[in-house]
Amino acid sequence: MEVETQPIFIPSTARGRLIQEFPQSVRLFNVLRNARIKLAGDLHGRSFADIARSRNCGKKTIDELREIVRALQRSSPETVSFSWPRHSPNILVVPPSVREISLREIPLSVRLGHVLRSRSYKSLGDLHGTDVYDLLKIENCGRKSISELRQLLRRAEAGEFTASPPVDFSEALVMIIRTIDAGVRELSARDRKIMDERLFGNEGESRTLEDVGRDFGMTRERVRQIVRGAFEKIRRAGGPVLARSLEAVADDCNTHVVPLTVSLLVERLPAGGATGERDPLFYVLVLDHMAQSIPAWPPGTTREGADNPQTEPVHQALEDWLRLSGDKPTAKEAWEHLRTQPRFAELSASDFLTILRRVRNLIVDFPHADEPRLRLRRLRLFDVTLPVLNESSEPLTPEEIIRRARSRFGANAVMLSARTAENALSAYPEVFRLGPRSFGLRKHFISAEPERLDLRNRFASLLRKENRPISTIEVCDKRNIAISSGLNAYELAEILREDNRFIDLGRRLFALAEWGVEEREHVKDLLPLILAEANRPLTVSDIYERLTKFRSATLPGLSNILRQHPQIRSFGFSFHGLRVWGDSRNAYLVGKRSIVEQAVRRAEPPIRFASLCEVFDIPVEGTAAATLWKSCAGSEKLRRAPDRRDPGTLLMHKTVSLEQCLASICRPIGRPVPAYELEWELRKRFGELFERVRLKQIEERLAKSPRFLRNTDGAYFLDADLDLESLDVEAL
Repeated sequence: MEVETQPIFIPSTARGRLIQEFPQSVRLFNVLRNARIKLAGDLHGRSFADIARSRNCGKKTIDELREIVRALQRSSPETVSFSWPRHSPNILVVPPSVREISLREIPLSVRLGHVLRSRSYKSLGDLHGTDVYDLLKIENCGRKSISELRQLLRRAEAGEFTASPPVDFSEALVMIIRTIDAGVRELSARDRKIMDERLFGNEGESRTLEDVGRDFGMTRERVRQIVRGAFEKIRRAGGPVLARSLEAVADDCNTHVVPLTVSLLVERLPAGGATGERDPLFYVLVLDHMAQSIPAWPPGTTREGADNPQTEPVHQALEDWLRLSGDKPTAKEAWEHLRTQPRFAELSASDFLTILRRVRNLIVDFPHADEPRLRLRRLRLFDVTLPVLNESSEPLTPEEIIRRARSRFGANAVMLSARTAENALSAYPEVFRLGPRSFGLRKHFISAEPERLDLRNRFASLLRKENRPISTIEVCDKRNIAISSGLNAYELAEILREDNRFIDLGRRLFALAEWGVEEREHVKDLLPLILAEANRPLTVSDIYERLTKFRSATLPGLSNILRQHPQIRSFGFSFHGLRVWGDSRNAYLVGKRSIVEQAVRRAEPPIRFASLCEVFDIPVEGTAAATLWKSCAGSEKLRRAPDRRDPGTLLMHKTVSLEQCLASICRPIGRPVPAYELEWELRKRFGELFERVRLKQIEERLAKSPRFLRNTDGAYFLDADLDLESLDVEAL
């Protein structure tokens, strides 16, 4: 038999198609299977002569294959017609209507699930065209598994796994509750008991894996596997119907930016309808573990998982916004506000709710089940003053500010006296003293912006004419320059302070800066000159020593002036400098070993070298970073792991004790923690810094520490978190 030897050409667009899609005889099917040809691309480059050498391959078989090649080249498999069956009985056929169903959404046995995962199958469509003989070659795959698979395909073709989407949120909740109840009933009595103990065993609250394992005589890992397997069985038993219902609930929660709480679940269930066989909290807890896409918020719990890198930026942005606005926005309003900022433009509602659940400095209130509102946990005077003044049409006295703040933010919003509040308000650059005891914002100025420039020019001309310092009180009394009606000495003083041509000598007395520094000049005018002459940051003591060469001063008063001075900023570690320098003087600080040691000691242990560079606002690479590492490496008070310059190198002050490190680990967890879990976190967070510390040493240190208390379950928590155990502190 003469057969062509030239290579077979298959178009690139057709090379990914399965050969089983084309009608073929059993003989040709066996020839191609023995030649390991499954895709059309496997034929590309081979010749008919090569295939003709296969066993039982004759002229009719080659002619049949040639027709298939022609059909591939024409990309029209319908042009091939033979009288043989379209598919071999050993080839799995999946109808197109069910090929998109995920394997995670249908009830598979454990054995069959492992077989399909070993082939990386994810949907029923991946099974189309698969030879059952190939599956039988997989370990632990027998004829029972194949029979189960064929039965599942028949059920899928019959429409059993094809779900119609729920009509609304309430219908989806009802479907989910019914499916969960049915899935729980299918669990074994032991698995159902273990799941209940894990979720509700501690007087309605969850128990630790170790406690549950102790009751059932198994390890904590085995308990975790059983609970996880129970949730997986419930999810698989629900199939696509449950999956679509979960998607509907997740979409509704994320659309309205509302977490699924117990109160929302009860409120949204149909009136008079079945509420399920269990407590509503049970369903919220199950959804929290089973459906990561749903923002379920059971009371007193925090979803486990990796931290979102946007967590801290989102927290900070929300705090800044709430402090400035003073409002209690809904979660949706807060999310929409964040998305107006370029760095949060891609923040999804789901990620936002997950981050919001972990927040510590904000409180989420639920005046209505579908209306979560955000507020700050703690308020500063400045945080309540700006909203109050923004709403007022005139300047307010400290007493009036305090009264309105308490009316708006609560009785405990401001706990300061009027006198203390007056002193504090004088330090805020956004707040201006516009009367003897009244404060306002720029919008409360009587003079308009164009008029202020004329006022400054007229006042400067008056100073040159009189050749002496002049107070704004004198100008307003004598009217020796043209000023607006109603403009007082306090507002005029605020206008002049914004112009660097003038020097404020105190008590609203002003002089020209070009006259130079005199003995009677105010201290705050001398400070920028002293810093500019030094051309580097100075400590308070250094500034005090240089200032006393010009005039008398006190250290406490000097510290207050430095904090309030508009031209001076703190570089940290008691160093101050001019704002115009920016971060250009930070390289000076990193060269001082004592400052570097102080920075490491103040930081939450341990601190990475890259984070230490951020503290000093210097890049990780470069001369400044090399100087910083030199200071770290030369310090005998710092521990380094490993002892080489690297962004990930851990640094910790030697005065930091093991007890302090354990406290820093325990504090953010917010629940009692077993000693072995603290040991894991210590290894994970501190690495080689505590590599020689063993569990026994940790337990001994915890037992002796006055910072820690131990509950009856043997777990430890901080004395400050005594309320975690729901104990009566006053009775104790």
